[in-house]
Amino acid sequence: MLKHLRLGWIWLVAGWMAIAIWLVPVLAASANPHPPPQAWFHFVHRSSFSPLATAELQGLQVAECDTVACKAPNLLLEYGLCRDEGCLTEVPEETGAFATLHCAANTCLAIFDYDSPHIQAPFRLIAQFRDRLRISNVMELSPDHTTMPLTLQGDWRVEVTTNELMLTRERTPWRGGYFQLFRTGFGFTIVLELLVALLYVAWRGVGRSLALRILTIVGVVHLVTFPVVWFFFPSLQPFQYTFEEIFGGISLGIAVTYGLLLWFATRPVSTTKLFVSSITIVPFMLGLGFAIAWFFSLNSWFPTTVEGFSPKTTLVLSELFVFGYEGALIYRLVWDKVPLLHASLLSLSMNGVSLAVGLWLWRMH
Repeated sequence: MLKHLRLGWIWLVAGWMAIAIWLVPVLAASANPHPPPQAWFHFVHRSSFSPLATAELQGLQVAECDTVACKAPNLLLEYGLCRDEGCLTEVPEETGAFATLHCAANTCLAIFDYDSPHIQAPFRLIAQFRDRLRISNVMELSPDHTTMPLTLQGDWRVEVTTNELMLTRERTPWRGGYFQLFRTGFGFTIVLELLVALLYVAWRGVGRSLALRILTIVGVVHLVTFPVVWFFFPSLQPFQYTFEEIFGGISLGIAVTYGLLLWFATRPVSTTKLFVSSITIVPFMLGLGFAIAWFFSLNSWFPTTVEGFSPKTTLVLSELFVFGYEGALIYRLVWDKVPLLHASLLSLSMNGVSLAVGLWLWRMH
């Protein structure tokens, strides 16, 4: 028994380190002394306006204005195709050599070089959607930003209406509060999943020992899969940072390795060992992975990838992964007590409830 345990942990550490080594080639972090100037544009649709015809952003122009009336705009940055009347046709001037503009889904990111010219003039957005062209209001330069390269550095909310765009500056960065959401989401979902599992064991009328084992399995599996759902699958979306990509990959590696060790264990893993591993080994491995991701993402100030899958696609993939992972381990660890159909339905019910709460939390945020 001791020999098998030692061999299992050797495979665990070796597999985890292999994933970390595999990620090293993509861990090139920027050596910039401070973050380069950036501008995020987040396109959102007014609730009363159907986004079906305008969901596809085909082109974006950032125009410098001579006055608030903006009768002689100057094209600064451009992405994609702008074809309708009202688009600026000239080639971007010297700013284009100092900045890049990328768009994916409903988000655009402009990254400026440290040598970007200091333009202190109002600006507006000209956006080409599938159905029509929409132009934003003119934003004037705030006195607090007169020393910044370009007036548009920061986070911007772009509300898409039927005929135009409403441009406003975000008070807080759009990524702020993500880890707070992670903690809140983890607490809410594990409580909800344990409640669903408790309803199941009460319905089955199982003994205390089996009930405790099922609840322990649910808690352990949730601890392992939650970081995968929150970091690995979102890292497949556009505009992801180095940290999310590294920690997401490590989280997936830990979950897969841990699941394989439990599945191929030569003897049933006791409930006590499952519980101990959930409060010692798994948190330690995740903490170590977090530290590695943090270390290799130092001074990486902008996304390493621009393209990616849509949030809806990654959401479906993550739910399928968790459904299969949890259902398989519940069945494997109590295979003689819980039928495969019951394990599958239990996993489906738990994830359905946690998904609903997760979507609610995100909308509240």
